[in-house]
Amino acid sequence: MQLVTILFTDVVESSTIRRDVSFGRDAKERDSTYHEKVQIPQGKLIRECCSKYDGRIVNTMGDSFFLVFEDPFQAVRCAVSIQQNLTTTPIETPRGDLRLRIGLHSGYPISVDNDLQGTDVDTASRVQGAATPGQILLSDRTHALVSGMSDVKFHQCGEVELKGVGPIALWKVNLRRPLDIGQIRRWAATISIVVATAIGIAGVAIYSHRTSEHIHPMEPPQLRSTPAAPESPKGAQVFQAAPSTGLVDWHDKHNWRKSLRIGMSKAQVQQLFGEPERVHMSEELETWDYGSGEITFWDGQLHSWFEPD
Repeated sequence: MQLVTILFTDVVESSTIRRDVSFGRDAKERDSTYHEKVQIPQGKLIRECCSKYDGRIVNTMGDSFFLVFEDPFQAVRCAVSIQQNLTTTPIETPRGDLRLRIGLHSGYPISVDNDLQGTDVDTASRVQGAATPGQILLSDRTHALVSGMSDVKFHQCGEVELKGVGPIALWKVNLRRPLDIGQIRRWAATISIVVATAIGIAGVAIYSHRTSEHIHPMEPPQLRSTPAAPESPKGAQVFQAAPSTGLVDWHDKHNWRKSLRIGMSKAQVQQLFGEPERVHMSEELETWDYGSGEITFWDGQLHSWFEPD
């Protein structure tokens, strides 16, 4: 069989959503509601995206979809389209908006009775399982095929040990949307108006002040000596901002690649890079923002990072 790109999707917390009491009084009612409110709209979205990007549905397993594409670029675009559609048109559940994990791997699966099997299928499934909610992960092989894409950006996650597969380098898709050029121009125009208005107001204020000085001369200001700061009471502790404890330059992306490893603790990362500029918290993730790059922790361990450009 020719080289193809395999795509797996899976619903996050599907069992918990299915069992939610708001879906019905018993298992039969909850299963029926889950199928109507979650599985049908999710399946419709994935089938539409698969068709749009020339993919083929190999099979479905519960809430998971197994897709295959001859063109790896189209496979990545399909995955991005699925996640972006879930953001712009969310599927609501009792646990919040529906979230998917998506994984892609390229290889040579074996065709058996209209199904695809083999090591490459298992690898694609494990790549999907390594993704965090809402994330798209690619194996190193798939990334090598699509790294030249101009409409999608990728960030290295490092090497991850996949069950039954072994260590494999993974990449994640940057789902952050680029700024719309029209929006940028509108922002620039608004800022220009605000700045011009502020300058005008300041000019009027200065003119008025100088006019009033001419009519009513003010006495020159009296210089006052600044009193010395009071001494700290005996035994009191004086706290000052501590200098950065970072040991490596986090502006240099080469330091990220040679220093970071999946599974590192937050303390280990802090010893390397020091305190982040900002920390963003979500339901399951903690992201440290270093200005030119980000490091994401999942369950207290390093899961992925955005390297500086």
